[in-house]
Amino acid sequence: MRYNNYTYVILDISELSNMDFSKLLTNSADTVRKNLDNSKFVVKFKGEAPSFLNGKTLLTHEQILEELNKTTWREEEEDIMPEELK
Repeated sequence: MRYNNYTYVILDISELSNMDFSKLLTNSADTVRKNLDNSKFVVKFKGEAPSFLNGKTLLTHEQILEELNKTTWREEEEDIMPEELK
């Protein structure tokens, strides 16, 4: 699966303006995935973490799917977890 090469980070929304989107696979502040109350967002990258993400918790594709499947990120009827990971 091609997503296994990506690394993800969940950040507080206050850090959104600190992102250098040229070093991320996430395109812009307008396209980041935000949780339901808009207090957190997700970015992804490939390879070594950009320096502005130093000290942040890095998540694998499987880990981010588990996190995004929680009700803080999605409406209850949504289910983004692939069947093979359940």
